[in-house]
Amino acid sequence: MRKLWCALMPAALLVSGCQSATQAEPEPSAPVDAGDVQTVADAGQPDAAAPAPELTWHKDVRALVEERCANCHQPGEIGPFELTDYESVYAFRHPVAASVESGSMPPWQPAKGCNDYHGDYSLTDAERQTLLDWVDSGAPEGDPADYVAPELPEVGLSRTDLTISMPVDYIPRQRPDDYRCFLIDWPEQEERYVTGFAVDPGNAKMVHHVIAFLVEPRLVERFRRRDAEEEGPGYTCFGGPGELGRGVNWLGSWAPGGRATDLPAGTGIAIPPGSVVAMQVHYNTLTDEPESDRTQIRFRLDDAVEKPSMWLPWTNPFWVNNRLPMSIPAGQAGVRHTFMYDPTTAGLPFGEGRAFEIHRAGVHMHLLGKKIRLSVQRADGSNTCVEDVQDWDFNWQGSVDLVEPVRFDPGDQVRVDCEWDNTPERQPVVDGQRIEPRDVIWGEGTTDEMCLGLLYVSPVD
Repeated sequence: MRKLWCALMPAALLVSGCQSATQAEPEPSAPVDAGDVQTVADAGQPDAAAPAPELTWHKDVRALVEERCANCHQPGEIGPFELTDYESVYAFRHPVAASVESGSMPPWQPAKGCNDYHGDYSLTDAERQTLLDWVDSGAPEGDPADYVAPELPEVGLSRTDLTISMPVDYIPRQRPDDYRCFLIDWPEQEERYVTGFAVDPGNAKMVHHVIAFLVEPRLVERFRRRDAEEEGPGYTCFGGPGELGRGVNWLGSWAPGGRATDLPAGTGIAIPPGSVVAMQVHYNTLTDEPESDRTQIRFRLDDAVEKPSMWLPWTNPFWVNNRLPMSIPAGQAGVRHTFMYDPTTAGLPFGEGRAFEIHRAGVHMHLLGKKIRLSVQRADGSNTCVEDVQDWDFNWQGSVDLVEPVRFDPGDQVRVDCEWDNTPERQPVVDGQRIEPRDVIWGEGTTDEMCLGLLYVSPVD
């Protein structure tokens, strides 16, 4: 692999391990007679390639680490070690290189070539090779004067109008993963719109992701009964808060490295008074002892918005109610299911025959998932990719923010394609034992599966 890169990369990015050896000119033993000089076809070309510039921390690598790694790898965050300065990166240079070469870090899931996203923290091929070559060359520090600070995007809530918190402190009970849902009363007395969302993990070492679900008033008592059936704060939940669909919808999500953000200008999610927020928190205590946590969510709120918007969950309803089971047979790899449909024919999301725009998107599977693709199948037969994950990892979930909204017109279809691997090697470990493959269908449980797309949409007109 390294030899192939050496052949492809420009000389400015090569280091001593890849560059060609410079040919030394022989010392003349006697003056050369002009009549003996042979004509050179291109006298302007050097006899050998010039040595490649040395890659250094300050000149070539520091800005990359600050842009793509430091959000998680700093004190109090989920990264298992710090990557905040030259000394810390040098100490972990070999694990960093190994994870970058394998593609496991940075943990950006969407595949290249599908669409363009704000906040894409993946490495380009050239950036990845720069970091690997820097480590191979001994990871020199270089001159601090060569450092050019990266242009980090402006992110965060423009203001915080409401903060809600878990009702009580919670110490994870299941190891290494505990999925817990906490019901939080919505305190506003009038309908308001969520126009910005932020999560403040109470204990960032353990909190691996947070998803906030809106439970509308007519379903609140059903969720309260679920909460009361289980001892202790909250209740166990995995794929979602217990159910999804009309009356239960996403408000927002956070994963390590995620930032507070306003929703797209002019859009917002209506929250009726009397609602409840179901906050799902995924705790991971693989490397740390369980400690107390009290995570909170901050909102920007407005009384009115130009385009009332919503998260549109997308999957086959017949899979959910098992009228047409989403069958994933035991022992089989490469099991695929596809669903596509025009939601406007059912009056979704804003009325029959009404066009809408997709601003953000997310996808969701469980532990056997391998690939998932969310797209718009056009009436003319073409296809517009929204999000494509070719190597699904349940531990790294989040939404993507499209640079340009994708328009959906009546006659188009929202399409989701999923693939699973149900072979013995892919099975999850439950209570310390890898379970045997079994036939799997749609379900909320840890060993069930899902094939779900999520679209943040607003009406076109």
